[in-house]
Amino acid sequence: MRSRSRIAAWIVGLTVTTVVATLGCGGGGGEDSGIQLNAVAFGDGVFVAVGDSDRAFANPGTGWTPFVTGVSGLDGVAWSRRLGTFVAVGDGGAILTTVDGVSWTQQGSPTTVNLFGVAAGDAAVIAVGDGGTILSSLDGETWVPRSSGTDASLYAVAFGGVGEVVAAGAGGTVVVSRDGGLTWAATFSGLTNDLRGVAYGSNGWVAVGQNGIILQGPEPTDWQLVGDGILPNLNGVAFLQGLYTVVGDDGRILTSGDGIVYGESVSNTGQFLFGAAFGNGTFFVVGSGGRALNSVDGVIYRDSKV
Repeated sequence: MRSRSRIAAWIVGLTVTTVVATLGCGGGGGEDSGIQLNAVAFGDGVFVAVGDSDRAFANPGTGWTPFVTGVSGLDGVAWSRRLGTFVAVGDGGAILTTVDGVSWTQQGSPTTVNLFGVAAGDAAVIAVGDGGTILSSLDGETWVPRSSGTDASLYAVAFGGVGEVVAAGAGGTVVVSRDGGLTWAATFSGLTNDLRGVAYGSNGWVAVGQNGIILQGPEPTDWQLVGDGILPNLNGVAFLQGLYTVVGDDGRILTSGDGIVYGESVSNTGQFLFGAAFGNGTFFVVGSGGRALNSVDGVIYRDSKV
């Protein structure tokens, strides 16, 4: 990992917007009755959000509708363009697929541990979870365990350049594949903070996590620390419309074009936020209290629920 010399630049770049935000009900963390939404994805004209419920929510642009999945809780969802399907993962090793967010099919899973993250690439779909679990699939139906080289829980996974896949997790663990998810090597970020999100974009890799950690690197084995301890926990990151979009506790949403200098968006909520997606000209960010915030510019969000 590189030195912390970028921290000062990051603090200068974090411009807190002076617009007065009207907070939504509650402060996050399960303090109100809404379903916690853990992830959201967009594909084929539809947003799909999943969370701590046996229901998933689909929005084709006309509003959110709940549909029963048959699984008590889901933590991750991704759209596979190649397969034309959403893949969701969750409690007890659950793996489900749907083409529209309406009808869900539970697939056979080779594990019973909780799965937290899923990502779809050009050739495969990768799921990660407790105990260093990594599963890969070519069709979303048949899943094969892969050796990760670690027993640390893995919370997030993302595809990068050709053949490159990265998973991040507990204790600063980073696990890298150079062959599309077939073989993996465990490395470390140089930190002990849990990493909760990872994304690849125009300026390389960004990983985020516990105590406001933000890492950036051109390679997933060469990280620089650009944010540390001056924010609440950060729970996810996605590369959307040319911007690294980071979401976290207390309604925190940050964006950056280079993964190094960040500005703060207005979320208009105090809820904990976990996932972000873009499609049909709209950004959606989901979180606790059933929140599904939306924005047309990624800067000012409207507080809303599913």
